[in-house]
Amino acid sequence: MYNGEFIQVLDISVSCKHHDDCLRLTNIIKKQCDAWVFNVSYQEGKSARKGDVLTRTLTIRQKAHAGDIVIFKEALSRVCEQLNILTKSKYVTFSYRYAEPVNDLRQQP
Repeated sequence: MYNGEFIQVLDISVSCKHHDDCLRLTNIIKKQCDAWVFNVSYQEGKSARKGDVLTRTLTIRQKAHAGDIVIFKEALSRVCEQLNILTKSKYVTFSYRYAEPVNDLRQQP
C-alpha cells in the first residue's frame, strides 16, 4: 500500500450577479485554503480586468499525504455546499480535477 505524497488539483468557480457578492464568497474559500498554509497554493482568475468581476475561479493545488488530501477536499466541498445553501443559489461550483502520487507507484518495490 502506498502511503506517500500526492498532488491534488481542484477548481472552484464563483459566479454572482454583483461584484461584492462574488468577492465575498471567493474570500471565504481563500481563507479555508490559507488555513492549510504549508501545503496548499491557489491561483485566482477573474472574468474582467476592469469594472465589475462577476466570475472568479480558483485553481487550488495541494501536495500532501493521502489523509490530508481527502480531508482538505471534503472540507472545501462542504464550504462550497454551505455557501450555496446560505445564498439559496448555485453560485459556487466545486470541481475535482485530479490527484496523483508524487512518486511513480510502478517503481515501488
